[in-house]
Amino acid sequence: MANIYVYASNMGTNTDVPNSDFTGSYSFLSKTSTQCTEQWANGQIANLVGTNIVYNSGGNAEFSSGTLTGLQIEASNGYVQMSLTGLSYPFGVGNPGSTLQQWMQTFTGGVADTFYVNGGGDTVNAYGSANTVILGSKGNFIIGDAGTTTVVFHDPRADYTVTATGTSGTYIVAETAGPGTDGTTTVANVTSLQFSDQTITPAAGLIAIDTAAQAVASYQNGQVANGVSVVDSAANVQANLDGLQTISAAGKLSSITLSDSGTPTMTVTAAQLAHDAAALGDISAPGGFVLSITAPTTSATITGIANDANVVTFTGAAAQYTIAAGTNGAITVTNGTTVDTISGVQQLQFADHVVTVEENGGNGELAALLYQASFNRSPDPHGLVYWTGQATTQSWTQISTGFVTSPEFQTKYGSLTNDQFVTQLYANILDRAPDSGGYAYWMGQLAGGQTREQVLDGFGFSQEAINNATQGFTGQSGHHAAWLFLV
Repeated sequence: MANIYVYASNMGTNTDVPNSDFTGSYSFLSKTSTQCTEQWANGQIANLVGTNIVYNSGGNAEFSSGTLTGLQIEASNGYVQMSLTGLSYPFGVGNPGSTLQQWMQTFTGGVADTFYVNGGGDTVNAYGSANTVILGSKGNFIIGDAGTTTVVFHDPRADYTVTATGTSGTYIVAETAGPGTDGTTTVANVTSLQFSDQTITPAAGLIAIDTAAQAVASYQNGQVANGVSVVDSAANVQANLDGLQTISAAGKLSSITLSDSGTPTMTVTAAQLAHDAAALGDISAPGGFVLSITAPTTSATITGIANDANVVTFTGAAAQYTIAAGTNGAITVTNGTTVDTISGVQQLQFADHVVTVEENGGNGELAALLYQASFNRSPDPHGLVYWTGQATTQSWTQISTGFVTSPEFQTKYGSLTNDQFVTQLYANILDRAPDSGGYAYWMGQLAGGQTREQVLDGFGFSQEAINNATQGFTGQSGHHAAWLFLV
């Protein structure tokens, strides 16, 4: 493990000094502490002059030389510091009037090295694994290997463009806005690019990894040859959705990743949904996202995006609309002469009420019923999609464990006795006190070895619970409108 401080490059070479003046073993100054201290020790380095020289430090080292062509520094332990600032000739040897020529240096690390690239025009081979390259200069070339290599930039992601060179895994990262601290850096086979506000992972073979606005501008300027991958906030993607659709229609949009924390919401009109469906289908987010579709004032056909949480929003109260089953799994929502045909959505959001739409007998229905049973509320759309997906690989008892042990359940109810647990289920699902026969039955089930998760499933999936959810009912706290529509 080493810290490698790369101070400068493109330093002058004295072509008039013969090699014999530089061969042999020479002393140099080696720092044993951090980059900026003045604590010095002695060290040795051999064969300072020549081409393609390889030196393995074996420890902490500072190299003070400006005369080598193709010098390669290999770090093992400690840190290696290449300090060339202000040096025209090594150790004062040579003719001060000699012509200088430009050259480039290569720095090679091992495992868990940190390179501080403070010069310009350096090549850093971050071989091995778990390496970090921190930029402090312009015009460098950073090369990763089979392990992980992170290149650290100073400024926000929006200040940079990331463009592929045509060689798989090689990108040019140019700071085109902001203070311009890092200039232009070429990276190859690196694992991630860390900016001051976010970290992105390059995908080999793509022409660019950009913000939504940068991607649209690059495409309009003819700079997207092979494809583009977008990493940006939901708000910025939404603002550039039409332009991203144009890129997608041309077959140049690889993916859109939302950078927001939590579960962001994107809002589109029904017309945008129809026009930009391809781009919307390319969106993913680490925490998922919700697509809110605004219903028009005229009749429309609305088809949600597969595998996303889709919500259609209406301006009026639920009582103003009639929901009915359509054909092929669709529903119709009628308000006067306006009839919307809707499919592939999880919820209808009215001004005063939310109705969840799921397949009769499907996993989505059962997931929705568990929300009511556990939390006494309608499901949130992203959570509904998540747990519906989990049901393809987990049993409902396993899923119920996730509900009962969730922070929301623990915060809302705390630690409950069996008596309190059963009573709470009656309140959540049936909005009534337990009847003596039902109470005795469920307490007996718990005493006989059934888990609370099994009892939760029994309550939540009961016919009475389904009837209450789909038909509405009046309980001890008042009337409850139907909140679940089954197709």
